[in-house]
Amino acid sequence: MAIVMVLVVIVSLSVLNQSNGEEELVKNCNLFEGSWVRDKSYPLYNSSVCPFLRPQFDCQKNGRSDRDYLKYRWQPNGCSLPGFDAKEFLEKARGKKIIFVGDSLSLNQWQSLTCMLHAANPTAKYSILERQPVYHFDFPEYELTISMQWHQFLVDIDETTVGKVLKLESIKGGDAWSEYDLLVFDSWHWWFYKKPEQPWDYIELGGKIIKDMDRTQAFKIAMKTWANWVDSAVNDTRTKVVYQGISASHYHGADFGKSKARNCIAEMSPVLGSRSPLQRNPGEKIMKQILGQMKSPAYFLDISLLTQLRPDAHPKSFVNPQHSGADCTHWCIAGAFHKGSVNCLRISVKSSLSSLDCGFLLQVKNPKVRVEHEASTSKIGEDPLFYFQQRGIDYERAMAGMISRFCRDVFNELPDKFGAEVILLMNIKLENRWLALDLHTRLKFPTSETHHPVNIVLLH
Repeated sequence: MAIVMVLVVIVSLSVLNQSNGEEELVKNCNLFEGSWVRDKSYPLYNSSVCPFLRPQFDCQKNGRSDRDYLKYRWQPNGCSLPGFDAKEFLEKARGKKIIFVGDSLSLNQWQSLTCMLHAANPTAKYSILERQPVYHFDFPEYELTISMQWHQFLVDIDETTVGKVLKLESIKGGDAWSEYDLLVFDSWHWWFYKKPEQPWDYIELGGKIIKDMDRTQAFKIAMKTWANWVDSAVNDTRTKVVYQGISASHYHGADFGKSKARNCIAEMSPVLGSRSPLQRNPGEKIMKQILGQMKSPAYFLDISLLTQLRPDAHPKSFVNPQHSGADCTHWCIAGAFHKGSVNCLRISVKSSLSSLDCGFLLQVKNPKVRVEHEASTSKIGEDPLFYFQQRGIDYERAMAGMISRFCRDVFNELPDKFGAEVILLMNIKLENRWLALDLHTRLKFPTSETHHPVNIVLLH
């Protein structure tokens, strides 16, 4: 699923050193709304060139003969994803540490990114250290470490006298994460497993041990614990945090608009268009709400739609011999899916556009009027910007809306005539990050001989 990994790389580079082109892409384009289009230049590399690829993701080696699923790329509505430049990534990631934390889908993405980097730079020395539940991939030449930790619930499971207890309000495992420059988390699928796959016996909540509870509610409580940990333990001037959204599974035909299909096995092409027949996953809404309430900036890699449209890109029956049945959860490597996801992560995480710089021109031609200008500039909060953008409001509208609402109460207190003129200034267009307010063409000051000092305080 190379698209997810290209998104990951885009976000990663934006964390490390974002280019102006990526800033513009963040500002003007929703990378996660779009469709899959056929591209005969794909795939951009072959899985056979990755000597450390795990068997469960190597669909071609396991006998999958069709290759059409490799020939699609993700096309966002209204823009195009830039190509993946592995050497650029390695240079900008020099001296950094990246970790994926979560379940086997995080392992899937970790494998994809490391394979892509090796395929693009096959002569670079590398080393792999696997000490479960942690995997490390090192590029010594670049002093770059890309790790993966198996931690499917993000919160703790402890061995106790009564058995294994899932502690929804404990996250001791986070002690090892704060040393990384980029943290990419995922958690969802394991919350709904029952015995024997369920890896815990009891749940602890509020100091009480219980046998079970509503799993969606348990997920929500655990993710709030995770969010509190990020807010309290992560230094956001050094470490950036990404939550990798809910990856779709396709075990029922209704998941991809074919009610008679048993699962993904017979699927040979993506769902056409940019609408999924599947309703949005409830976990997506929960995570957007939690991320929107966090004090520290954490970024949502919203892969739900682009995964929902790809029932054809799973390993299906082309998995390692130890696996029984169809795998309609994980993703084949190397597929177009992984290529695109690296790019989205590279762009989405951090934009330096979350500040507002203002320059003002005040021209007062009435000698009877004294005008005083007092102003200060400050950074527009990333959390409210994120909140608006996750609800479909683009960057400029979100920025203008916050400025407008902040100023409106002040302007409403001004005299009627003057207030009406000033409110016109709320038609602000953000261009090149500057607000040009030509007050002398908009403000009509009184010509009365009576001296009326006017103090104008422009808030921005």
